[in-house]
Amino acid sequence: MKSELIENRIIVWNIEDSKKLFSQGYYGKPIGIPKPKIEEIDAPLILDLIEGLYLLENKKITITKSTFPTARRKPSNTSTTTSVPIITMSSGP
Repeated sequence: MKSELIENRIIVWNIEDSKKLFSQGYYGKPIGIPKPKIEEIDAPLILDLIEGLYLLENKKITITKSTFPTARRKPSNTSTTTSVPIITMSSGP
């Protein structure tokens, strides 16, 4: 089953894979379903890192790293700073 690492969570995007994985041991949480029943799962599954590690080690999932760009924080005022791209938003002209 394919999954994707996004920041500190692992997402199983395929709904059928989500149902199967959840039914095998109640792994993860379906997005937007607070107390899911297997037949109600119709959303991607979010796994904690420890669950993902366990499932990866037991060859239940594969994990790829997200290519979605994330905003980077501005470096603190220190004597050794490097140039880091910063995403800013303007409120208009």
